[in-house]
Amino acid sequence: MKVVRVLFGLFCILSLIHAVRIEAQTLSEVEREHPDISTLITLVNSTLSTQLSALAAANRTITVFAPDNTAFESLPANVTARLHTNETLLRDVLLYHIVPGNLSAHFLLGEGVILVKTLFDNETLMLNATRTTIYVEGTRKVIVPDVFFDLGVIHIINGVLIPPSLHGAVLYGTS
Repeated sequence: MKVVRVLFGLFCILSLIHAVRIEAQTLSEVEREHPDISTLITLVNSTLSTQLSALAAANRTITVFAPDNTAFESLPANVTARLHTNETLLRDVLLYHIVPGNLSAHFLLGEGVILVKTLFDNETLMLNATRTTIYVEGTRKVIVPDVFFDLGVIHIINGVLIPPSLHGAVLYGTS
């Protein structure tokens, strides 16, 4: 009798899991649920669509550290203008916000300092994950973790990340 109860319970759990299976969201669906990252999603869709399609075709996952709209709005006007007029520079900055693999907050929290390679020239991002908070490059805080989408996971952060090798080009227009 006990075996029957266990099997019935297992059947109920599996049925429930199957019933609540959720389709992965597209970036457009994420944008509807999180309009606070619409600037990043617009830039990614216009600049990185080829790279994202290749990742999807290869069944690869990514983690995106997505600056919120306020982060983009707080950039100096000359930096914003430079990013909007130099597509290569914009693409490189966006790729610096993306790392291969699905790094959920559950995986990161409590791990301390973690170095991860980005999709921009394999440059490294430093994550500092306490038990309750994740910081990117020291000062950029993950304010909304674990927004799952069809290519992996998005963590919304409160600042734009600039690759160290591009500081001069982005901030001052020098190479």
